[in-house]
Amino acid sequence: MRAVLLDEAEDEIVRHEAAEALAALSQRSQSPDFDSRRLASELEALAAQTACISLRHTCELAAAGLLMGDADDSGAGPSPVCVCQFTSKDPAPGLADATDVDVPSAAAILADVSLPLYERYKGMFTLRNVGGEVAVTALAGMLLTDTTSAVLRHEIAFVLGQMEDEAATEALVQALARPEEHGMVRHEAAIALGAIGTPIAEVSLHEHLHDSDKLVAQSCEVALATAAYWRAWEELEARIKGLQASLDS
Repeated sequence: MRAVLLDEAEDEIVRHEAAEALAALSQRSQSPDFDSRRLASELEALAAQTACISLRHTCELAAAGLLMGDADDSGAGPSPVCVCQFTSKDPAPGLADATDVDVPSAAAILADVSLPLYERYKGMFTLRNVGGEVAVTALAGMLLTDTTSAVLRHEIAFVLGQMEDEAATEALVQALARPEEHGMVRHEAAIALGAIGTPIAEVSLHEHLHDSDKLVAQSCEVALATAAYWRAWEELEARIKGLQASLDS
């Protein structure tokens, strides 16, 4: 993954994923090959020299997460534990035990362009962890109005897909339809629409199946397959429940 990350001929989104994967592995591994402080230094150095803005932001985020993890391990601060339904290894921690009352402050943190991207990510993941209409509205609004970071917008689309809230559909449809938007944002919007799987979402995915951006087109193909899979699964579950009910009666 180091080789992929450093390969300037590789696609931005692949290098982005390689950086995130390296950071996640470093936080879990005891191997000296994954020394978190050394990797954080490497990521900071790459962030300082790369001309690719999305890769720079990714490396800065990954380095910040690694250094924060080291601080937690050394006893400098408590490791926040998410009590929400999401089990993904996130680039930044949402507020532990957050509730609806934390949504306005989390939304303000996400929207504050003067803050480091890592802090804004914490606000974003807090909104995801809490969920609900107000949180979704804040995330969807930032997806469409942020102009500071494609990496941030792509992560917003990702968490909206995790939440699977139909209220996010329109914002995701708009993000996917923007030809000027970064490919990784449109990719994540497509995948999120596949997770939501509403008729409106699927119409949008079909519209971009032959998008000129190959990443977007293939993402729509995968998203439609995902939606079809879960629809078939839900239909099977309904049939099983119906048969069980008839046997019990």
